[in-house]
Amino acid sequence: MKTMFKRTLSFILTAMMLFGICVFASAETNGTCGENVTWSFDENTGAFTVSGTGDIENYIDYTETPWYSVASSVKSITISNGITSIGNYAFAMFENAETVSIPESVTKIGDYAFYNCEKLQSFDIPENIMHIGDGSFYYSGYYNNESNWVDGELYIENCLLYAVEDKKGTYEIKPGTKLIASFAFLFTVEINELIIPESVEHICDNAFFQCVYLDKITVDKNNAYYLSDENSIIFNKEKTELVLYPAKNPQTSYDIPESVKKIGNGAFALAENLIEISLPSELTHIGNWSFIYCHYLRSINIPAGVTYIGEGAFMGCVALENFVVPYGITEIGKYTFAFCYGMKSITIPDTITSIGVQAMVFEETFGDVYYSGTEDEWNAIFVDKYNVSLDNATIHYNTVVVDYFFNENTQIIETPLSTTINYGETITLNCGIKNLPEGYRVVWGLEGNVVKINPTFEGLTCEVTSVGDGEVVIKAGVIDENGNPVRDNNGNYIVASQKLVSKMNVFDVIVDFFTRIFDFLFGLFR
Repeated sequence: MKTMFKRTLSFILTAMMLFGICVFASAETNGTCGENVTWSFDENTGAFTVSGTGDIENYIDYTETPWYSVASSVKSITISNGITSIGNYAFAMFENAETVSIPESVTKIGDYAFYNCEKLQSFDIPENIMHIGDGSFYYSGYYNNESNWVDGELYIENCLLYAVEDKKGTYEIKPGTKLIASFAFLFTVEINELIIPESVEHICDNAFFQCVYLDKITVDKNNAYYLSDENSIIFNKEKTELVLYPAKNPQTSYDIPESVKKIGNGAFALAENLIEISLPSELTHIGNWSFIYCHYLRSINIPAGVTYIGEGAFMGCVALENFVVPYGITEIGKYTFAFCYGMKSITIPDTITSIGVQAMVFEETFGDVYYSGTEDEWNAIFVDKYNVSLDNATIHYNTVVVDYFFNENTQIIETPLSTTINYGETITLNCGIKNLPEGYRVVWGLEGNVVKINPTFEGLTCEVTSVGDGEVVIKAGVIDENGNPVRDNNGNYIVASQKLVSKMNVFDVIVDFFTRIFDFLFGLFR
């Protein structure tokens, strides 16, 4: 018996030494989880507390959370007032937690934040909630309770988490709904009409992703936060953000209004008929997955003022052949150009510091990268895995990156001069610049689609041909030898604009375009 005991003890000790090196180490019970946020766990009571101010960090998976080792032991979750955001996967797999306290300070609940919290039967949603992410309450006790699903929909208070699956035709969102969660309509793919009530204040990212038959959207005219236009496109009320372009919209080309500064996440996802799109000159933000799987999109010029292009933004745009990343972008995020199999060349500025996972996945027809920096600068860029298309490409160094539009910080002409052009005719616009420095150029852009422009290489003149009826604003600006917009001595960008009116009357003249203005601005170059 003693021998057997000794052998057993010896086996246990040996196993502990070989496989249980950390047996005697206790799991972490406190730490940080944000810039000004801490967490603690009481092993005796099972109480888990988050304290501080600001956001709880986002995690790529629940196994990456610093409290993963104690998650199954948690009985209660208390989030202190002052926390503003619950990060992705923050409390996922807290499968034994029975209560949670979410303070009024929280405005955002991230993706899968309470995933598989099987015993959490209820949640008090803060009054000021602005965002509920993908699968935030997936497989929680609340989600699993069939009595919470009414007529195939799942709400938490006045927040729509999941719409009715497999519904066809018209979908009218219930009056009183305040928030539509991310991917709420993921499985409601066959609706063709959507009616949004006056009460909706927040439409979360990708709320209507995969509604591939959707072609008609009506937002109640009394809604204080959103509007829909004659093309059933959803904007915020100020029309500074384009929220959703219906996937089944029949238009093959579209000009985004000049007021828009942000394209929302997934805004043009799966837009099957879109071939060409014109972006506004003041645009700054292109959201994640914004043009994903726009299979026929073949033409897009990115304005110089864009400072963010989101992950997966042009994934699956197989008709794109060339792309110019604007100067100032610092990161090409993961999947940005994944599966753009028609891509032949891409122009990249020397401001880029990293290229994400599978950001560039092209066919063998892809051959050229035009890079504005040196070979050493190119080699210093962090390139993540699965970007083999770059390995086989020819890199052209010291290439000038030319921006088509300009970041116009000041309005040089408060009311642009107006000129009438005969429909079908061509006029020449002259910028009137003298002694343009070597390597500097004038580039031209336009707001509208009733004319076509054809500038010379240096841009001192530009032919304008009328192809439609209406008004258009022509813009011109100066870039240096590196493609950067040039400022005057007052720090203002050297740009100007002129309004043209296309009418059916004879007009054939060479317009002295901006002569007085540019003569004054370019005194410093003489």
